[in-house]
Amino acid sequence: MDSSNKTINKGHLLSPRDLCGIEYLIDFVQAGVKCLKIEGRLKSPEYVAVTTKIYRKYLDLAINDVNKNTNEQNGTVVSQDTGIPTNGAPTEHNSNSQDLLEDKQQLMQVFNRGGFSDGHLNSHPNTNLIYKQKPNHIGLPIGKIISYNPKKGYIKLKLENSISIGDSIQVEKENNNYNVSELLLNNLNIKTANIGDIVEIGRLKGNISSNDKVFKTVDKALFTEAQKTFSSAEYKKVPICGSIIVKENSPILFNVTCSEGIYDGCSINLKSDVLPVQAKNSPITKDRIIAQLSKTGNTEFEFESINVDLADNLFIPSICLNDLRRTAIEKLEEFAKGKYKKAFAGAGRHKADPYKTQQNILHASKYCALLNNLNLDVVYSNLDLDRLYIPFKYFINDRYSNLLKQLCNTYEVYIYMPTIIRNNYLKYMSNLDEIVSTYNINGFVISHISQLKFVIKYNLKIIGNYTLNVMNLQTVSILQNLGLDTVTISPELDKLTIIDMVNNFNKVNSELIVYGKLPLMTSNYCLISNTNHCLPSCNKNCEKQSYYLKDRLGFLFKIAPDNIDTVTTIYNSKITSISSVDFNLNYIRMDFLDESIDEIKSVINTVKTGNRLEGKDYTNGNINRLV
Repeated sequence: MDSSNKTINKGHLLSPRDLCGIEYLIDFVQAGVKCLKIEGRLKSPEYVAVTTKIYRKYLDLAINDVNKNTNEQNGTVVSQDTGIPTNGAPTEHNSNSQDLLEDKQQLMQVFNRGGFSDGHLNSHPNTNLIYKQKPNHIGLPIGKIISYNPKKGYIKLKLENSISIGDSIQVEKENNNYNVSELLLNNLNIKTANIGDIVEIGRLKGNISSNDKVFKTVDKALFTEAQKTFSSAEYKKVPICGSIIVKENSPILFNVTCSEGIYDGCSINLKSDVLPVQAKNSPITKDRIIAQLSKTGNTEFEFESINVDLADNLFIPSICLNDLRRTAIEKLEEFAKGKYKKAFAGAGRHKADPYKTQQNILHASKYCALLNNLNLDVVYSNLDLDRLYIPFKYFINDRYSNLLKQLCNTYEVYIYMPTIIRNNYLKYMSNLDEIVSTYNINGFVISHISQLKFVIKYNLKIIGNYTLNVMNLQTVSILQNLGLDTVTISPELDKLTIIDMVNNFNKVNSELIVYGKLPLMTSNYCLISNTNHCLPSCNKNCEKQSYYLKDRLGFLFKIAPDNIDTVTTIYNSKITSISSVDFNLNYIRMDFLDESIDEIKSVINTVKTGNRLEGKDYTNGNINRLV
């Protein structure tokens, strides 16, 4: 919707079609890509089985094509059996374009949201990226309902895809799946029907009517075949070795070692509280000790060997061996976790009181602001600030030249680099030499580590934006070694973590955003023109009008398109506002989006007093949450 409350689009506007890159596999191989990632979050095991199997098939064919240096025309591999450019489609082993079609049908059957998209892999505008009608799996279309008998629950349709007993289907106005338990052709019960058959399916109830589309959401045969690949599979366990010494009236000594993966070098030594005594009836045996210790159950460990040093005719209770085994496994897990335990550089040293007084903070800190939107009709010369961050896009627009010169002569001005630099912004990077020589620039705010290559040569100050995910001192140390002057701490961190981090900063300066609407998402997609490329026909209404996403609770999320490179930023509906008094910061930052000049001045005054803004429009973000 726009700022006049006019709705211009509805539906699941952030719901993308699934990416399908099979046709690009040969391009990836030729480019030297060594690893491919398949997203399977919240998907079924059957989805993983089918998807990995099919991609493995076409990846092997693509690798084989490259290795054999098959015919190339304009950089595109030509199929030997069909002569059709395939970009990684099969070229041998009796495979052809029909195979690819059938395999993509299987991919769509296990999951698809309105079909597939090639995402941003193609340089052409993609208007097929979003499927706003439905956010989840829709399956394969099998036809439209010719007639519906609501009393008996029968639907009649002409099949566009096959259907079988045991499959699941869904009617377009319904969200629930129906299991196909009754399938009729010419009034005869059948198990499977094929494309072109006019069949009846029963018994369905709900919001169903003629001309409704019907989709097959589960193909039982496909799922059954996929399940065979993992249902009886062996699960590899981590091999461990044990050694136990059992002597009369002495604590049992148990040692467990591992040389596998993250457990490499681990050696656990345990001593029991139980003392073995002479047996009255059945003494413990080596076989019984090994059997008891080997019961690692559903843990990830498995004893490869257990050496037993056992004195004669001794008794020990089974619970003692169980406790030793359980404790050893816990210690192994603790060993692995200890390798990755979050530790601050200042741990073990004496620290000053992390809580500074308000007076100290106000005296030590400097104040900076990001002006996301410059207004040529506004006077910014009397803002009580030390640093000003101005987006790069204004420095390549001659209309703002005089205003920028005034600001650069009044404040320490830093060029705020785009979050994403693609085709058009990449061309404008060549303007940096002229920009730096024209304006009194103090430095740059980089939003991605790769942007160092554009700015490092100017020997100006470099600030690392929050997008660098500064969440620990290791990251701070790396950025400092790369030459950054200041790093902006991640707004996802909680109060105590920030305090501990800042108090252990070394030479690099700390900065924290204490006010502003924070970006929730940055996307290479324009929600207004419904494309991932700016179109020649675009009238750039986004420069004249404000647009918002409205969620089901009525909250408004501002949409900020950047028509230089079709990058859209979606901002939180709430404004983050936190007090800075507890943080020993070098710089305190405010991000302004669409505030008036009077509102900007008011916010600066509030922040400088160490207070935060209160009310239903504000949030303290993650400051009181543990990360």
